[in-house]
Amino acid sequence: MRANKINATSSLPESQTVGARLHWLREFKDLTLQEFASRIDCAPGYLSKLENGKAGSPSERFIAGVAVGFWVNAEWLRTGNGDTFVGAITDT
Repeated sequence: MRANKINATSSLPESQTVGARLHWLREFKDLTLQEFASRIDCAPGYLSKLENGKAGSPSERFIAGVAVGFWVNAEWLRTGNGDTFVGAITDT
C-alpha cells in the first residue's frame, strides 16, 4: 500500500476538473498511473496529462472505459455532478 492512499472518508478536491477527479479516483483505488491506465487500456502518459490538465477533454470512449472499469458514474466524471460511484447509497 502506498503511503498517500486516500480512504473512503476523504473528500473530493474542491477545484473539480476531469483530471482532478481522475487523480482522486486513482488514489482512492490505490493504483499507480500504470496500473490505472492498463485497466482502462490507455497510455500512462496520457492519463498523467489528463490528471495534470495538460490534455484536452477526454473522449466519450475514455469516459465510458473509466465508468465501466471502476463502476464510476460517467456524469460525475465529466462534470462533478451526481454520485461518484454507480449504485452509491444516498440519504433520502
